[in-house]
Amino acid sequence: AVSLAIAKRDGANAVLVSQAIESFTRASDRLSLADAYKVKGMIHRMMKRFESAESYLQTSLRINLELNNQLNIAETYVEIGMLELHRKRNKSALQAFLKARVLFKQVGAQEEVKRTQLQIDSLEGTIE
Repeated sequence: AVSLAIAKRDGANAVLVSQAIESFTRASDRLSLADAYKVKGMIHRMMKRFESAESYLQTSLRINLELNNQLNIAETYVEIGMLELHRKRNKSALQAFLKARVLFKQVGAQEEVKRTQLQIDSLEGTIE
């Protein structure tokens, strides 16, 4: 019963994010659009729809790179790392977390650097 409730909630959240994407597209709000795609990727990861999650996260990353928004690029790399962890792709996860850490350092986001470093530390020794 709990998993069904979670699935319904995630499905409802996906619908809301899709509506937000439509609104941000109409308004030409690319920064918010990138965030919405990141959130949609996170929701799809939680729903174990890994292919679509990757697609949404890559779209978010592409938009943020076009906008040169370092903080959002770093946050998206963290989410890509989390997706790769769920896929048991530790090497890819580590690469994403390392990219995120560099960008967090560049923008002075010290708490995010610490959180990302914990992810990196947890992966060390698991990669051949």
